[in-house]
Formats: sequence, C-alpha cells, structure tokens
Amino acid sequence: MASFFAILAVLVHFAVFISYSDTGRLGTLFLFISIMAWTAVFIFGSIPMANMKRTAVFFLNLFALLVALLSAVLFMPQADSISVFDKIALEHYPAKADVYRGLLRLGIDYAPFKPPPQKPAPVLLRRENGPDL
Repeated sequence: MASFFAILAVLVHFAVFISYSDTGRLGTLFLFISIMAWTAVFIFGSIPMANMKRTAVFFLNLFALLVALLSAVLFMPQADSISVFDKIALEHYPAKADVYRGLLRLGIDYAPFKPPPQKPAPVLLRRENGPDL
C-alpha cells in the first residue's frame, strides 16, 4: 500500500508542476527533491505501520498524501514569487496554455492543449498627404 501512495505523491507533484509551470530555474530541482523525500516517507513509514490495522494505515497514508499536496502547493517555487497556494486562493487557475507549457517542460507535446497562434498586430497605413488610416 505504501508504494501506491508513493506513486500518488509523485502524480500529485507532477500535476502541480504541470499546472503551474512558471517555476523559474529551481522548479525542477524542487520537484526532484520533494518527490524523493515523500517517496522515502511513504516507503520507510510503512515499516512501523506493519502491525496496524489496514484502515488506520490507509488513513495515515491519506493524511501524509494530503500533507505532500499541501507542501507542493505551498513551497513550489514560482517565477513571480507568488505561491501556488496564493494563486489558487486568488482564483488564478491554469488554462490550457499553462498546462501545455507545463507538459512541454516535461518533454510532452500534447497538441489538443496547444494554444492557437497569435494574430499579428494590424499595421497602420499612412498616406503621404492625408490623415492616418
């Protein structure tokens, strides 16, 4: 059961990283260290819980998973110095383009999330002997 929650912790971290991908240069380092730390917590934490009831182990692991989610949301570095938790509190949710950029940072080019191309700005024409058009 510990490996199941360790995999869920990895998926939670990747979900936060993909959704809010403007992490600056320390984002991938934080992702790696946090995933390693939470995987160790789940794997080594399962040893003392070997003699406990399955429901107690399940709820302790679920609590640890929620703490892992909270730590990822609170401490994931962002380029604009506003935590992911504060962005969620301010109702700044990721759009398809944000998720696309996050997937690109992991090397995944998922075409349905690709934003439409930007239209070029209109060029104002100018006459030599008259007003601007």
